Amino acid sequence: MQRLEFEAAWDKTIAKRDREKIIDIFQGLTHKDKGIVFTFLKQAINHRNDLLLMVLIHNYNAERAVFKSPKIRVKKQENIIAEYQFERQPPDLKGNTSIPWTFIFPQGSYVKQVDYSDAELILITKESPLSS
Repeated sequence: MQRLEFEAAWDKTIAKRDREKIIDIFQGLTHKDKGIVFTFLKQAINHRNDLLLMVLIHNYNAERAVFKSPKIRVKKQENIIAEYQFERQPPDLKGNTSIPWTFIFPQGSYVKQVDYSDAELILITKESPLSS
């Protein structure tokens, strides 16, 4: 059974309304996927013009997922609209667990003024890309 957890920093700072929305979205999913899957939650632009993509990261595997400098590619209609190799990485993710996370794409690594809500997030691994 898939579990939703909040990383310690999120747990302390997330607004009650945002937590409830994340829980509602999580509970509305079928959780029948395999591997690492992303569910879009929200997008924003910060004061430095970085793109913030808030997602749920789902580890549908039984084994722990370890993210070491993950490279995330975002595609929309087969076009790459964002791509970045992250130094700040999500925490290791226990098997059958989901967490909310925000990927921050610096200015220049994404296409501006695009609606990312229906885009596909792909975790690029050395072996092959894993997509949402």
